Amino acid sequence: MLNKLIFTVFIFFSLAIIANSAVQFEMGHKEFNPEINAKTNVLVDGKSIKMEYMEDGKALDNTMIFIGDKDKMIFVDHAEKKYFIMNKEDIKKISDQLNQAMSQLDEALKDMPPEQREQMKQLMKNKMPNMSDSDYIQPVMKKAGSDIVNGYTCVNYDIFKGDKLYRKTCVTKWESIIGGEQIAAAMINMADFMEHMTKTFSNNSQVKFEKNVFHQLKEMNGFPVKTIDYGDSDKIVSESIFESSKIVNAEKSEFEPPNGYKREVISM
Repeated sequence: MLNKLIFTVFIFFSLAIIANSAVQFEMGHKEFNPEINAKTNVLVDGKSIKMEYMEDGKALDNTMIFIGDKDKMIFVDHAEKKYFIMNKEDIKKISDQLNQAMSQLDEALKDMPPEQREQMKQLMKNKMPNMSDSDYIQPVMKKAGSDIVNGYTCVNYDIFKGDKLYRKTCVTKWESIIGGEQIAAAMINMADFMEHMTKTFSNNSQVKFEKNVFHQLKEMNGFPVKTIDYGDSDKIVSESIFESSKIVNAEKSEFEPPNGYKREVISM
């Protein structure tokens, strides 16, 4: 009887540890012009996600942290040793500031010659790459057969803007990778936050903001083990490939800004 009780307690605590464990996975990246190799290390714990971008796969460049139960994002710049925080209140404030700035820009542009006016508008787009004009085209995904990437069977999706192919991605089932279901819950939660952000910016300003790539995860309902980006080019601009995932223990401090870093205030 005692042995059975000990075994039951052991199983209980083993399951509790597994349920509360975090998931760590790695994505390899390659950019082709110029050629750069990089890596993203991702840590998922409950509704929280931490993404670390490593230049050349080694040097820590920047970190993004999403605290899902507080709808809060933290962006960390390691070179400058600073960070800023964005929540839904900040998004609304920035959107209102953007709307005011665009109104002032329109007022300043109305007396400019047409050519100079277009140059100014293009300059704004270059400074805010996710910003689009009234001709924004909603991406369309089309299934394109299946493939095997690093041993994972996946479904290919071709993503178009109009007739232009700008991304290809191969998606495996969430449960196919270690910790996949936990990753799914956290990433879909972050996708909802990003969607709220783009909707707020688009609804409260005179410009449109393209939906973040995380939005497409909800539609594809799986994990992208390989993604090829073309952008506005006919050639491959970048490629990302899933490398591995594992169950790890994570301290709460992993999802906080580093000690000694300075907080910056968000403003337009």
